[in-house]
Amino acid sequence: MLKFVTYSIYSLLLSSTVLLSYIEKANAAVITFNAIETESGVLFEGSGSIDLTGLIRLGTGGVVPQIDPSGGTLVASIGGTSLGSGDRYQVDGRFPSFGTSALAITNIDVFTGTGAFGLQANPPSSQLYVPFGYQSLDPINGSIVFLDETFASLGLIAGLYEFEFGNNQWFLNIDEPNPIPLPAAFWFFGSGAIAMIVGRRRAKATTE
Repeated sequence: MLKFVTYSIYSLLLSSTVLLSYIEKANAAVITFNAIETESGVLFEGSGSIDLTGLIRLGTGGVVPQIDPSGGTLVASIGGTSLGSGDRYQVDGRFPSFGTSALAITNIDVFTGTGAFGLQANPPSSQLYVPFGYQSLDPINGSIVFLDETFASLGLIAGLYEFEFGNNQWFLNIDEPNPIPLPAAFWFFGSGAIAMIVGRRRAKATTE
């Protein structure tokens, strides 16, 4: 019983922490990628906006649509496996590893999006690719499909991954629908507050 109560309190406190973090960064630009396993393969689909404020522009360049789960690279661009081009920016740090496999660029069919779009790890930093002439906070989207692949064959590990750079939050959700269910987070936060109030009242009653 004690173990269950301890775990419940931990869960409530963790949910409260996530909510407070979300509120604190409410003004950040957000990109969300979702990885979905379908009958024909694995789809990575992303959308949102990017705040370029404070990022160093490196010029223009080409990039191949790709993922590197172990290295933290995810790039969706136009033109199948052919070279896509866009504006490049330097980003401090890199996206966390989201799997065990190395670079995978075969069997790709890229859906039409707004242009080159993604993060390519270049330790200790990364390169951010956006469409030519992209303006800060403009809508951006893109997708990449690995035909005849599965999460297992690509070495993907299910979970929610987050990377912060500049005034941006970049999320990758693998097999976890609704990565930031805000109403649920509020409910958990309220539950956590109630639990703490009840605990204080019980402690007070014990000392009296």
